[in-house]
Amino acid sequence: MPLESKVKNQKVGKSVKAPVVAPADPIYTDEAAAAVLNCNLRILQEKFREGEIKGYKKLGKWYTTHSNLLNFLTS
Repeated sequence: MPLESKVKNQKVGKSVKAPVVAPADPIYTDEAAAAVLNCNLRILQEKFREGEIKGYKKLGKWYTTHSNLLNFLTS
């Protein structure tokens, strides 16, 4: 049942509970990730290209998440 129909079927004056959403994993650019890891930007970009760190490239920049950096550090 779509959300709109649930809201329409409720009586006036009743509150609708919003779903609890976990905080999003921070996203880092390649420059920010290099600063966090305290490493050279070109070395980090090489790790992205080789697949050692999960990331994606968009508009000429690499992006990765905080959890991907942690996985790289702990592996």
